Amino acid sequence: MSDDRPQTCMTLMALEQFHIATLQAKMTMYNYYHALEKLTRLDGTKPPDHYQVAGDVVTSPGGAKATKPGELAVRCPACPHPGINLPQDWHNASDEDRFIYMLFLALDACFRLKCGLVSSELKDPGLGMGMAYLLENPPYREYLSGVTDQKEMSTCSGLVALDYANTKFSWGYSTTGVGMGVCTRHEFIQPNGVGDLQKGERFANMDYIFSSILRHHDPLLHMIISYDIICQWWKYLFERLLSLPELVRFILVLPWVAFVIPKMHIHAHSLLCGILYSLNLIPGSGQMDGEGIERPWANIRGIASSTRIMGPGAQHNTMDDHWGFWNWVKLNTALEQQVIQQAALKEFSSQQKDCVESWKKMVHDYEKDPKQRNPYEAVVVGKCYGNGGATSVPAGEEEAAKKGLLAKHKVTPSTFMTECFAVKEEQRELHVQAELKKSKTTTQQVDMSVLRTKLIHRLERLRKLQGTYSPALIVALEKREAPANDSPSMSHCSCRLRCQRRNA
Repeated sequence: MSDDRPQTCMTLMALEQFHIATLQAKMTMYNYYHALEKLTRLDGTKPPDHYQVAGDVVTSPGGAKATKPGELAVRCPACPHPGINLPQDWHNASDEDRFIYMLFLALDACFRLKCGLVSSELKDPGLGMGMAYLLENPPYREYLSGVTDQKEMSTCSGLVALDYANTKFSWGYSTTGVGMGVCTRHEFIQPNGVGDLQKGERFANMDYIFSSILRHHDPLLHMIISYDIICQWWKYLFERLLSLPELVRFILVLPWVAFVIPKMHIHAHSLLCGILYSLNLIPGSGQMDGEGIERPWANIRGIASSTRIMGPGAQHNTMDDHWGFWNWVKLNTALEQQVIQQAALKEFSSQQKDCVESWKKMVHDYEKDPKQRNPYEAVVVGKCYGNGGATSVPAGEEEAAKKGLLAKHKVTPSTFMTECFAVKEEQRELHVQAELKKSKTTTQQVDMSVLRTKLIHRLERLRKLQGTYSPALIVALEKREAPANDSPSMSHCSCRLRCQRRNA
């Protein structure tokens, strides 16, 4: 091997193939290498062992001194970035429009992403640490070494999980998990927004990670911060942020920040938390659930078993790679969907061009005055048959209700007729499925017994209503001799017995 033409045990094509396989399918180098072995020879003999060398090759060099912290991270294009996607006078927006320029961040920790005491940062340093999603480790570790145990638990009964996380078994691990921040609406991993946890979800770790994220955002932005333990974490947060190192020190302006608990997690908290930190009560939050950070955790867990036995540098490089892939895929998906949705809106607006302006006016009038007609409320005029949807109340029933006349049944006559039509439609659908199954089409896997049982139960409920509104029909059905194929399911034992008793 000459110095000017270096060679390795893997080609660039093989490296690219492994890179895609590990990002998409979370395949480890061990599985990929042994798959290549089997593709090479299937007679039981093994080619020369180059697994250790292959593992060294996949680590790409880096560490350009000119690269700034977080510069290699894929940024969220939809979040507010002054000077990039905001108007010049964005900070002068009225209170009603301020939510347009609001930054939404979510924090959380994952204890699956542990790292064992395999090596050390001296022996296995990260390549380009701090250039993308992981924060700069040396100053982070130095700060944590000077932080004594903090009193973090207090009054909220919903924090049993956090108490367990802070005291859980950690022997044999250099890190017990990672803390992270994302933009809540779009779930992009934030630059320098991922950091190791040494002993559970301590406030000291999460304070540093949170402040590390904020140095990449304009300090004049209003924010909504989502965190499942925020009712405890935000207490004395301002004082703790002031004690951080100068690299990440940040001053929060209280009127510009709202603290919330994600909508699923808030049910585990006390009643007071449900009032003070509910997203439903924060102006500008829309219908956001605040749970967006859980989805990146679900995606990354596929590499947890392999990164657990890596050295700290290799683990950080691997996580950086996968977080970059996560952000990049979301960016590509957003660009693709933007074209599709814009085309769909343009086509729909073209088809409904005679109504668009009046619809817009209805929406704007309703937003200004809720007493105006609600444009989102469906109003059905005339008869409406089928399942679900809004139904109009017949005039006769409405007049009877106004006069105080008692109804024959809690199910009104109009609802009874709607149910009759719905059962008839379900019978037709079941007949179609049965015929398709006979012809062995792609629907042959449909479980007909489930569909038939559902129809039988619905017919039983309908028979009870018929006893109120059409009793003569019940008498006629008792006298009728049903053909052998007239049952929803002659193969269904319970239905067969009922038919046999009726025909006996």
